[in-house]
Amino acid sequence: MKLVTAVVSLSLSFAISAPAKSQRLEPGGFSQQCEAERMLLETWRQKGVVYIVGYKDSGGVMFVHTNAWRRITSHLQSRLALAAYCPIGSKFGSGRLDIGGRIGPVFGAVVDGRWQKRKETH
Repeated sequence: MKLVTAVVSLSLSFAISAPAKSQRLEPGGFSQQCEAERMLLETWRQKGVVYIVGYKDSGGVMFVHTNAWRRITSHLQSRLALAAYCPIGSKFGSGRLDIGGRIGPVFGAVVDGRWQKRKETH
């Protein structure tokens, strides 16, 4: 249990730590180019699916509420993952955004603009 707590704490601190000024994206990590994606994520944050999205350089993490994430369609999961990746793609052209539950599994990643869903074992 201590190991899981440490990993989540480490991941969460990575997700919410602010990058150095020279590496900073637009406020909130989103450029004007990604406004529609920001609005989509905010809508699903209010619906209790998305918890927090954080960026550092060409990487990022999106934490989601595990049960809510599992209840939405795989198409919507893909849309949300790609929406969260938008600031990375628009600023750096490539990179990685990991998607995981707040206290649990890693659901997948967007790598260089491609959603890679991880198979879950229950």
